[in-house]
Amino acid sequence: MLQPKFQYFSPFVRKIQLVNLAHCPISLTKVAISQAIKIKNYIYFLLVANHNNVN
Repeated sequence: MLQPKFQYFSPFVRKIQLVNLAHCPISLTKVAISQAIKIKNYIYFLLVANHNNVN
């Protein structure tokens, strides 16, 4: 197992963690949903910001 302190070092380590989660579909699904929500909120923020700049 990786030491907990290693999880903050890089996206590569994050990918390793996701691979380790692959044996548990529920955890992987929760991670995917949370990432999708973050991406959706970020895109929405960009659209709103651009719309406000145009006006």
